[in-house]
Amino acid sequence: MNIQAEKAAIEDVVTAFAHTLNTGNKDALRGFFAQDGLFMPEGFKSIPSNRLAGATDFLNRVNFQIAFTPEDIVIDGGYGFARFTAHTNMRNPETGTPTRKKSRDFFVFRKEQDLWKIYRYMFNNVREI
Repeated sequence: MNIQAEKAAIEDVVTAFAHTLNTGNKDALRGFFAQDGLFMPEGFKSIPSNRLAGATDFLNRVNFQIAFTPEDIVIDGGYGFARFTAHTNMRNPETGTPTRKKSRDFFVFRKEQDLWKIYRYMFNNVREI
């Protein structure tokens, strides 16, 4: 595959990942990550990919919805480095109050058996100034 096709493949993975997060499909979530993948959410401990199923319970409770916009993708051998802007909407499960956030999301992908898998994923919320 050429570089543009590899970048498009990574964008496709992130789009499908967003859909899985938005539907709270815990069975599908694990499939996006490398076996030794890590999710490193802001303000929390890192979560190994084999423990992500528990996170979907939270996503369903808060009616989590996310949309990613690609900013930059770099391919280097069997690794891809991708920066996205994300817009999330969720609801406080106790009060029902909606919350909107914008974040910078950074993915490190690793090519495994011709598929891009999330090796590391972290984000930080952006405060509007």
